[in-house]
Amino acid sequence: MYFTAKDVIDLDAERLRAFVDLRIQENQQLDYKEAIYGSKSEDAAHRDFIQDVTGFANAEGGTLFIGIREPAKASASTDPLIGIQDGDSVAVKLERICAASIDPRIPGLLVRSVGLSNGRQVVVAHVPPSVSRPHMVVFQKTRSFYKRHSESTQPMTAHEIRESVLASATAGQQARAYMRDREQDHADYHLQGRPSFLIQVMPLIQPDVFWDTQDVNLHHIVQGRGRNQHGTQELSTNFSPRLTIEGFQAFDNREAPSWMIEVHRNGYMDFVLILDHNDSYTVYSSEGDIFGAFCAFCDNVLDFTKANMPYVVRSKIVHAAQVRFMGAGTYKKVYQPTGRKELVWPEQVRSPGESFLELVPEWTRCLHNAFGAKYEPA
Repeated sequence: MYFTAKDVIDLDAERLRAFVDLRIQENQQLDYKEAIYGSKSEDAAHRDFIQDVTGFANAEGGTLFIGIREPAKASASTDPLIGIQDGDSVAVKLERICAASIDPRIPGLLVRSVGLSNGRQVVVAHVPPSVSRPHMVVFQKTRSFYKRHSESTQPMTAHEIRESVLASATAGQQARAYMRDREQDHADYHLQGRPSFLIQVMPLIQPDVFWDTQDVNLHHIVQGRGRNQHGTQELSTNFSPRLTIEGFQAFDNREAPSWMIEVHRNGYMDFVLILDHNDSYTVYSSEGDIFGAFCAFCDNVLDFTKANMPYVVRSKIVHAAQVRFMGAGTYKKVYQPTGRKELVWPEQVRSPGESFLELVPEWTRCLHNAFGAKYEPA
C-alpha cells in the first residue's frame, strides 16, 4: 500500500504535496475525488463514498482522497491540490456514516482532514485490508457488496461474495496452521528440549507484495541500525542475517545463540529466547522488556515494509516444567516451577494501525500470573 495508518496520521500539507508530485494515477489501492462526489445530493454522495470505502475493504485496502484532482491527468500548469471547504466537519460526518452504514464495521478505518495553505482541506479515507470481509453497504434502501477493481468500484458478483466469505472464514485457520508448522521447525532444529520463550506474529491477510527479505535495509533493522528501540532492552546483532527459503534468520551468536529472530516473505515474524542460558531455568520479571523489544522490532519492520495487515500474536514458554520465576522488587521473590510442559498466553490480535507495543502490558501481566505472582505496573 502507498500509506499505512501511521502515514495518514502523520500527513500534513508538505507530505501531501510530495506525494501528489509523484503523479501516481488511480489504481486498485488509490482513488482521487476533486470534490465531495460532485453535484450529487448529499445522500447520494454519502452512499457513493460508502461504496468506495467498502470496495477497498473487500479488495486489498486502499486510500481515497477528496479534494485532489488525479495528478497523472492534471496539466503541468494545474495544481491537483484543490481542497474542499469545511473539510474537518466533512471528515467527521463521513466517519460517522461509515460506522453506521457498513456491516460489519471495518477495523482500522481512518478518515481525517489535512489542511492546505489555501485555507481548504483534503479529506483522506484510509481503508486497511480487512479479515472481516465482505463488508456490506447498509444505507437507506441499499443492501449491497462492492469491490475495488483497477480504477473503479463495482458491485460484487455472487461468486466474489462467496469466495470472500470462504477466504475470511479460513484466514485464521491458515495463519495458525503456519504458526504451528514454524513452531515444530523450532522444536526440531533449535530448541532441542530446552526451556524457551517463543513469540510468533502472523498476518491474517498476506501482504499484497511479498517482502524482499534480501533487502539490506531490512537486515539493518535486526542489526539495530536506523530503528526506534524500546526501554532498556535491545535486540540487535553484529552478525549478518542468514538467508533461508522463507526469508532470513538473525542470531545474537551463531555458535551458541541465546535468542533468534525470523522474518519471512509472507509477513510472518517470530522470536525465540532460550532460557537455559539463565541459572536454573529462571525467567525474570524483566523478560517483559525483552518482549517489548521484539514488539518494537516488529513495528519497525512494518513501518519499513508499509505493511498494514491485522496480525495474530501467540506467546508461550515451551519445555516449562522446570522454569522458575523471579519477581521484581527489593527482595526478588522466587516462584517455583508450575510443572506444566507449556505456559501458553491467551492469543492476541494486532489490528491495522496499532502498535505491537500495545500488547506488552497484558503479556507481562500473564507472565506474572502464570507463576502466581502479582503484577504491579511501573
